[in-house]
Amino acid sequence: MVFLVAWALLWAAPGQAGPQAATSSDPSAAAPDDRAWGVATSRMLGAAGTVRDRAWRLREGAQAVAQGGRVGGVSAMVADVRELDRAVVSAALAAEVLAQAAPAPAAP
Repeated sequence: MVFLVAWALLWAAPGQAGPQAATSSDPSAAAPDDRAWGVATSRMLGAAGTVRDRAWRLREGAQAVAQGGRVGGVSAMVADVRELDRAVVSAALAAEVLAQAAPAPAAP
Protein backbone atom coordinates (compact mmCIF):
# COMPACT_ATOMS: atom_id res chain seq x y z
CA MET A 1 0.00 0.00 0.00
CA VAL A 2 2.77 2.39 0.93
CA PHE A 3 4.52 1.55 -2.32
CA LEU A 4 1.44 2.39 -4.35
CA VAL A 5 0.99 5.73 -2.59
CA ALA A 6 4.66 6.64 -3.01
CA TRP A 7 4.60 5.60 -6.65
CA ALA A 8 1.46 7.65 -7.36
CA LEU A 9 2.92 10.71 -5.65
CA LEU A 10 6.16 10.37 -7.56
CA TRP A 11 4.51 10.07 -10.96
CA ALA A 12 2.02 12.85 -10.22
CA ALA A 13 4.74 15.29 -9.17
CA PRO A 14 5.15 18.06 -11.75
CA GLY A 15 8.45 18.03 -13.58
CA GLN A 16 9.28 14.46 -12.61
CA ALA A 17 9.79 11.68 -15.11
CA GLY A 18 10.42 7.99 -14.90
CA PRO A 19 13.78 6.45 -15.58
CA GLN A 20 15.17 6.79 -19.06
CA ALA A 21 16.08 3.52 -20.75
CA ALA A 22 19.75 2.89 -21.32
CA THR A 23 20.77 2.97 -24.98
CA SER A 24 22.82 -0.19 -24.58
CA SER A 25 21.72 -3.63 -23.44
CA ASP A 26 24.74 -3.73 -21.11
CA PRO A 27 23.57 -2.84 -17.55
CA SER A 28 27.00 -1.48 -16.68
CA ALA A 29 26.60 1.09 -19.46
CA ALA A 30 23.55 2.61 -17.75
CA ALA A 31 23.81 6.23 -16.74
CA PRO A 32 24.48 6.94 -13.04
CA ASP A 33 20.95 8.35 -12.73
CA ASP A 34 19.51 5.08 -14.05
CA ARG A 35 21.52 3.03 -11.56
CA ALA A 36 20.48 5.30 -8.68
CA TRP A 37 16.87 5.03 -9.80
CA GLY A 38 17.13 1.24 -9.96
CA VAL A 39 18.63 1.00 -6.48
CA ALA A 40 16.05 3.38 -5.03
CA THR A 41 13.23 1.46 -6.72
CA SER A 42 14.53 -1.83 -5.35
CA ARG A 43 14.72 -0.37 -1.85
CA MET A 44 11.16 0.92 -2.13
CA LEU A 45 9.90 -2.47 -3.30
CA GLY A 46 11.71 -4.18 -0.43
CA ALA A 47 10.34 -1.72 2.11
CA ALA A 48 6.80 -2.15 0.77
CA GLY A 49 7.14 -5.93 1.05
CA THR A 50 8.36 -5.60 4.62
CA VAL A 51 5.34 -3.44 5.52
CA ARG A 52 3.05 -6.04 3.98
CA ASP A 53 4.72 -8.86 5.92
CA ARG A 54 4.63 -6.99 9.23
CA ALA A 55 0.96 -6.08 8.74
CA TRP A 56 0.13 -9.72 7.99
CA ARG A 57 2.00 -10.84 11.12
CA LEU A 58 0.10 -8.28 13.23
CA ARG A 59 -3.22 -9.45 11.80
CA GLU A 60 -2.41 -13.09 12.50
CA GLY A 61 -1.29 -12.25 16.04
CA ALA A 62 -4.40 -10.20 16.72
CA GLN A 63 -6.63 -13.03 15.49
CA ALA A 64 -4.79 -15.52 17.71
CA VAL A 65 -5.23 -13.27 20.76
CA ALA A 66 -8.91 -12.73 19.96
CA GLN A 67 -9.56 -16.44 19.51
CA GLY A 68 -7.49 -17.50 22.51
CA GLY A 69 -8.97 -14.88 24.79
CA ARG A 70 -5.67 -14.55 26.69
CA VAL A 71 -4.52 -11.11 27.73
CA GLY A 72 -0.90 -12.34 27.74
CA GLY A 73 -0.87 -12.24 23.95
CA VAL A 74 -1.33 -8.49 23.95
CA SER A 75 2.38 -7.95 24.63
CA ALA A 76 3.19 -9.87 21.45
CA MET A 77 0.75 -7.65 19.57
CA VAL A 78 2.50 -4.55 20.95
CA ALA A 79 5.81 -5.89 19.66
CA ASP A 80 4.23 -6.53 16.25
CA VAL A 81 2.83 -2.99 16.20
CA ARG A 82 6.29 -1.58 16.92
CA GLU A 83 7.82 -3.65 14.11
CA LEU A 84 5.10 -2.48 11.72
CA ASP A 85 5.69 1.14 12.75
CA ARG A 86 9.43 0.81 12.08
CA ALA A 87 8.72 -0.78 8.70
CA VAL A 88 6.38 2.08 7.74
CA VAL A 89 8.98 4.67 8.74
CA SER A 90 11.58 2.81 6.69
CA ALA A 91 9.22 2.72 3.70
CA ALA A 92 8.58 6.46 4.01
CA LEU A 93 12.33 7.11 3.96
CA ALA A 94 12.72 4.82 0.95
CA ALA A 95 9.96 6.78 -0.82
CA GLU A 96 11.82 10.05 -0.15
CA VAL A 97 15.04 8.60 -1.55
CA LEU A 98 13.12 7.30 -4.57
CA ALA A 99 11.70 10.76 -5.22
CA GLN A 100 15.18 12.30 -4.98
CA ALA A 101 16.68 9.67 -7.29
CA ALA A 102 14.16 10.31 -10.04
CA PRO A 103 15.97 11.36 -13.21
CA ALA A 104 15.41 14.84 -14.56
CA PRO A 105 12.82 15.06 -17.34
CA ALA A 106 14.20 14.79 -20.86
CA ALA A 107 14.38 18.03 -22.82
CA PRO A 108 11.77 18.23 -25.62
